[in-house]
Amino acid sequence: MPTSAFIGYANYKKEPWVFSVTSQLELTTFVEDMRNYKVFENIILTQVVPSMDSPLPIVNDARKALGIQLNNSSLEGYIVGKMFLAIMHDIKGDITRANFLAAVRGKTFDLGGLTLDFTDDNQGSNFVQPYVFEEGTFKLHTPQQLQKLFNQ
Repeated sequence: MPTSAFIGYANYKKEPWVFSVTSQLELTTFVEDMRNYKVFENIILTQVVPSMDSPLPIVNDARKALGIQLNNSSLEGYIVGKMFLAIMHDIKGDITRANFLAAVRGKTFDLGGLTLDFTDDNQGSNFVQPYVFEEGTFKLHTPQQLQKLFNQ
């Protein structure tokens, strides 16, 4: 994986960098790569979905539906699918792009405790949850804890 190779090479060259990766990464492979490259810290992962242990009903529903296939990527897909279905149920008339957009604009959708809000822009959620790679695993951090990483 190119991202892993780049971070591994920078670590080998002793670059004092902090890296940022997004939830689109295949995390299991990435973590394994980092262990192989002997990288155990200084990576931030941003997630746009609740954590796997969240008590939100949508996460519980995803856990039941996806079973052992539940991970951050599949949860994101599950949420997008639920959002799409909720919007489709609100469409008036034929299913067209214009009617789809009309069903979204200015509305909020509660997807089992996760609210998507399209009342003032086209981005349903501003939720970002930061994790930091420490001791070879990603650990949930608050923004305040994340700030400490940059003040070292």
